[in-house]
Amino acid sequence: MISRTVVLIIFFLVITGFIVALGALQIFLSRRDSKWPGLVLPIASFGLSLIVTLGLGLFTIISVESGRVFVESYDISMVTENDNTNTGERLAAPIVENTHYTQTMIMPGSSTIFAWLAYFIIMNIPTILFAIIYIVCRSERKKVFALNKMSVQDLG
Repeated sequence: MISRTVVLIIFFLVITGFIVALGALQIFLSRRDSKWPGLVLPIASFGLSLIVTLGLGLFTIISVESGRVFVESYDISMVTENDNTNTGERLAAPIVENTHYTQTMIMPGSSTIFAWLAYFIIMNIPTILFAIIYIVCRSERKKVFALNKMSVQDLG
């Protein structure tokens, strides 16, 4: 049986490899002639962060009680149809079984908007990193282009 430590090490190595591969892909796309391939990962990352942040609002309830922010979520593990097996008729509402309610305090003394904003900023860390890689690679490309243009003018 594999120990928990070995599984965690393998997991972190896979995640690290995935992150390095995304960084290398961003560098490769940013060095292309056209500027659009280098913008694919930052735009996709930003879109994903918007979807996840909006999902936070749709699938959880953030409540503020006496200066504390709570995230309330419902985990529904099984929904069955509500029908009367004796008569065969289907009743209007489904039966929800195994509902689990959790309430977690995330930040004392903050507001709901601040909690969502903090979550949005954290989700955009990859977007910021991809944008920095894009800006650095494009500025290097502009310098090389300017040097080539100057050398062609010197020859002419």
